[in-house]
Amino acid sequence: MDKQPDGRWTLSADLWNGHVEREVGSKFGRLRQFYGVHRTLREAQRIGLKARRSVLQDGTVRLALCRV
Repeated sequence: MDKQPDGRWTLSADLWNGHVEREVGSKFGRLRQFYGVHRTLREAQRIGLKARRSVLQDGTVRLALCRV
């Protein structure tokens, strides 16, 4: 990760022969999605919500949260 002059962080990697991009997705899309899903699930659990995750055919992850 690299800190930008405006304080934001960006991801960077040596995209060795396309291998890394195949694993994490274009512009780190799969990696960022994975992080977002897990961060949301962890926070939901912390505040007492039930979570259900489903993966759509296009790879999109849908989360449903509800109070128990």
